[in-house]
Amino acid sequence: MTDQTQNAVIVEADSAPGKAFAKILGDTARIVVDADTARAKIAALQAAMESQGINLPIAIAGNVNPESLDGNQIVGFVGKQIQKADEKRSTHYVAIAVAPLHSIESFLAFDDGKEWLEKLVEKETAHVAWRPLRNVDEGESYEAASVVMPVTAESYTQSNRGGTAIDTSALAAIWPMLREQLIAQAPGIAGFLPTAKGAGIATVSKALRSADWAQRNTPEMESRGLWADFIGPMLVQFADAWDKSDDPETQALYLSAQVIPGWLESRDEVVIEAVAPRAAKDESALDDLLSTLGQA
Repeated sequence: MTDQTQNAVIVEADSAPGKAFAKILGDTARIVVDADTARAKIAALQAAMESQGINLPIAIAGNVNPESLDGNQIVGFVGKQIQKADEKRSTHYVAIAVAPLHSIESFLAFDDGKEWLEKLVEKETAHVAWRPLRNVDEGESYEAASVVMPVTAESYTQSNRGGTAIDTSALAAIWPMLREQLIAQAPGIAGFLPTAKGAGIATVSKALRSADWAQRNTPEMESRGLWADFIGPMLVQFADAWDKSDDPETQALYLSAQVIPGWLESRDEVVIEAVAPRAAKDESALDDLLSTLGQA
């Protein structure tokens, strides 16, 4: 749903246009990308808005031209919680914002930089430490939940690894097609493969980025090298077909996929928190797939 409020366009996040815009950022409200990808995302958002007849303002820090962007950029939606008559409060997008992401070293170069960073650490420490307590259901023990609260500095960094918003727009576009293709080759593997949307896309992203996470959550697939040796490279191959596209949204998806080789290269060092409960499954279907792929 799109509304005019005080002469400004607002787009409900759960509306069709809102979901279409969020898909360009990988179904998240904010991503960190390089300057080239930021320009592609801006162009894709502009094209999507034009197709919907919507004109959300795009605010770029310094009011610069997108062509002038340099270095890593934060691209995201400016959201507001709005409550209408007889309705629950819901998130609405009021603008698209782009701002540079500076390195820690650049902040430390200034007199107030260390103090400013220490304040951020204070806020983030409270946010991370309190997180296990927010999920305590009625009747459960806060004392029990406190066991998993981080204590050492290292435990804080580990608990937050993988928490940065990841651009999964390319995965959201490619994974459903690749999943269907893999199931066609070995139908029995359907129960092992993440779903084609939502949480399934997040699972694919984590498995590609962290061998440790994949081993703890999808050990049958990880032990056979399916993520690193087959699925990751196949996703990149799918995306390579978009390289020459003139469509801004397609070009943005191509650029988004270029992070996958980097994920695969560093996945042995990346640790991502959280392990999902798992039930035992018949692994023979995975061996059937490997046989089909010529790697039995």
